[in-house]
Amino acid sequence: MGRGTPFPSNRATPSSRWSPLKGWRSSLSLRRWFFDLRYLRGRAPWDTGVTPPEVVDLIEGARLPPGRALDLGCGTGTNTIYLAWHGWEVVGVDFSAVAIRRARRRGGRGWTFASTGPM
Repeated sequence: MGRGTPFPSNRATPSSRWSPLKGWRSSLSLRRWFFDLRYLRGRAPWDTGVTPPEVVDLIEGARLPPGRALDLGCGTGTNTIYLAWHGWEVVGVDFSAVAIRRARRRGGRGWTFASTGPM
């Protein structure tokens, strides 16, 4: 073999091409653990429990008619519950199973919240 010819073991194989993605599952689990831990320790700093004024203005100020909404990253369901009380059909989804459990408790029966991970 010449100097510029790679050995067969040096050629990229399908599995080696994806090596940068190798640890994505553990990284995802670590992130989920982080969010669950923040909710377990109390209120997460990003989850104020108050619907932002922008949402209130959109729903009440603009007199937006009720419709359907998907609340991605709903946390403990503050905005999901607010929208539902204003006649919207809402589904709340969050990365944290702990946050979803709290949202379900806050919302009561007939509310839909889903987690992107194991419960």
